[in-house]
Formats: sequence, C-alpha cells, structure tokens
Amino acid sequence: MKKKAKFSREGVILGGLGAIFLTVMVFGWVQTNQTGPEPIIADNNPQAYSLTTMEIAGKFDCSCGACQEDTAADCQCPTAKATRNFIEKKIRSGMDENEIIDQVQSTFGNYRG
Repeated sequence: MKKKAKFSREGVILGGLGAIFLTVMVFGWVQTNQTGPEPIIADNNPQAYSLTTMEIAGKFDCSCGACQEDTAADCQCPTAKATRNFIEKKIRSGMDENEIIDQVQSTFGNYRG
C-alpha cells in the first residue's frame, strides 16, 4: 500500500519560493538601511570642490601647523582637506556663507579675515 505524502510537491515548491522571496526582500531592506562611513567629497582635487568652498577655505590659514602660511584652500595636508570637505558639506546643505565661516572658525580656527 502506497503512503500518502503530507505535503504536495506544488506546496513544497511554493513554500520554498516564498522563503527565497522573503530572504531577498529582507536582505535588500537591510542593505538600503545601513549607514556606512561618510564619503569623502574630494581627494585633494580643487576642481572637485565648488568655487564657494575654495573662496571660504581661502579665508583660513591651514590649522595643521606644518604648512607655513598656506590657506586651507591651497594646502594639501589632511587637515586642509578636512576643512574643505567640512565647508563643502555645509554649502550642499544650504547653509549661509557667514554661518559657514562661523562654524569653520569654531571648528578649525585660524580665520584670516
């Protein structure tokens, strides 16, 4: 006498496809909701920054201490790059130029005027 299966072949296939679908959906959701490190705007490439960023950065001496009298716009050290990235992010967020200057002064210092 032949035993009757508890599950039909079609039911098993549909259940497996449903499990795969849910796995893919959950994985996709997790991937889109993860936050990683903030990307660097530019890698010491003055053309990658806006003109406003370079103008504001030119109003500050580089604050690393090793750059002699270079401005944050001209210096190529990591501190100057961080200053330019900071300024560019503030510009992209829509912040007013005077507010940006105040924040750069309070964060990095060395305002030339």
